[in-house]
Amino acid sequence: MLQLFLPQICIHCEVRCDRSSAKQRPLTKYLCAACLRQFELFDVPKAEDLIMSSSLFRELPQATKLYSAFRFQNGGIIQSVIHHFKYRDMPKLASILGVICHERMLMKENYDLIIPIPLHRTRYSERGYNQSEMLAVGISKISGIKKAKRNWLKRVRQTPSQTGFSVEEREENVRDAFKLSESGKKAFYKKRLLIIDDVITTGATLSSAAKAVLDAAPQKIDLFSMAAVTDMGALQ
Repeated sequence: MLQLFLPQICIHCEVRCDRSSAKQRPLTKYLCAACLRQFELFDVPKAEDLIMSSSLFRELPQATKLYSAFRFQNGGIIQSVIHHFKYRDMPKLASILGVICHERMLMKENYDLIIPIPLHRTRYSERGYNQSEMLAVGISKISGIKKAKRNWLKRVRQTPSQTGFSVEEREENVRDAFKLSESGKKAFYKKRLLIIDDVITTGATLSSAAKAVLDAAPQKIDLFSMAAVTDMGALQ
């Protein structure tokens, strides 16, 4: 079991990791020195690169801002770390990356709550954790912004993976997939909110969740993902 959380080899290239500086640089538990250097050199996507294709995004308030910490590339290091914290039982890796995302972004906006994109209860039961929630744990730890409670925003439909879907299919797949609880409506009322997910492709999932949250009449909603597809040719 320990090997799932402290692997001996790099999760991207499978070279042995040097964990001697793991306390100062936690990612050395997961990436070799060469991959970690490359990971740290990735640029933060510019605002003009984050153009969402889903029409759901255009239904959000004009003041809504979109942030992402990394560019997504098929077969690259970012895809490897996301795949591992999402599907290989590495929730701790997601929380470490949440800290790194906040350090990279240095967001100047003041938020009252961070809302992770929820998993359907069936998917949560299968995986045992929500990767977006673990990213939120890392961001909350370093920023001091509270994480929303799990039952405030719910995923009421179990949607299939968006992989392989067109823009329109992704939009329909997540339309009305999220719903606020009564406690969520009260908690989000007049609040400044940041909704987070692991990857943005067309923006359909984040936008669908934000539309549900709008029922609470928040003061502000912004959106964040660890990684974003900035080249639609990479969408598969």
